[in-house]
Amino acid sequence: VPKIVDHDVRRREIVEAYIRVAAREGLHGVTSRAVASELGIAVGGLWHYFDSLEAVLSAAYERIYARQTDRIDEGVEGLRGLAAAKAMVRALLPLTTTTQLEARINVSYWGYIASRAELSRIQAQLEIDWTRRMCDYIQGAVEDGRLKASTPVMLLAQQLLLLTSALQVEFVVSSSLSAPERQLEILDLTIAPWLTD
Repeated sequence: VPKIVDHDVRRREIVEAYIRVAAREGLHGVTSRAVASELGIAVGGLWHYFDSLEAVLSAAYERIYARQTDRIDEGVEGLRGLAAAKAMVRALLPLTTTTQLEARINVSYWGYIASRAELSRIQAQLEIDWTRRMCDYIQGAVEDGRLKASTPVMLLAQQLLLLTSALQVEFVVSSSLSAPERQLEILDLTIAPWLTD
């Protein structure tokens, strides 16, 4: 009797295997053979679920960002304004084993974006969603009186999100800026000029 495999479950397993290999070897080390070996299946078994390794890459990229968005949701639950903005940034900074692993994968992916339209589309949508969300938190902080009325909401939102990307790169290249306490100091210094007290 042939084994019945849930198509969606198997696709997720392939994506997770891809992410594990990418985390261990970098994207240059991700091959169809490496992903299949990670799963303990034949290479041909991948192509029942994906058209190409490029399609797995896109799915893995989306999965990483879905995880990050879920972590943001958890981190900001019950918060608003400045506390929510800072929690969102902390959820993305490479401060924990999980976020450090994601930083290594993200930085590798960013090198692929320029030549891959699908990855560019995913990144552009993510930037729109996260910027809108950060703007809402910063606007709430202005309304709460925690940030000055003159705070450039969109610019500060973009600056905070850029900070998360920059510090992921700094972590990957083992910069002294990537020390957790330094990352949090930089976050506070970025916000400090706009605080009301």
